[in-house]
Amino acid sequence: MTDWLKAWHDDLIDMSTSAAMFKDEGPSPERQNHERTAHDALKKVLRFPEQFPQICEPYMKMDQKRVRTPSEWLSEKNRQRLGYGEPLEPR
Repeated sequence: MTDWLKAWHDDLIDMSTSAAMFKDEGPSPERQNHERTAHDALKKVLRFPEQFPQICEPYMKMDQKRVRTPSEWLSEKNRQRLGYGEPLEPR
């Protein structure tokens, strides 16, 4: 996740830097190179809505942070109780 965000940030910087560099230049091969760089970076940046959910998906469901239902809680407590050697059937 951190690597992806860093790459996305770098693309934003490339896009804005290239756009600023060709802003004041006349038509030249160097300007075309800056325009191409800015355009490629813009295409990468605009893929954000497609890529971000896939990247965040592993972090969206955290079972350990989920509040258990009453039946899940009772089942867990029952397993703990049975772990102390009590018989399965009530007396």
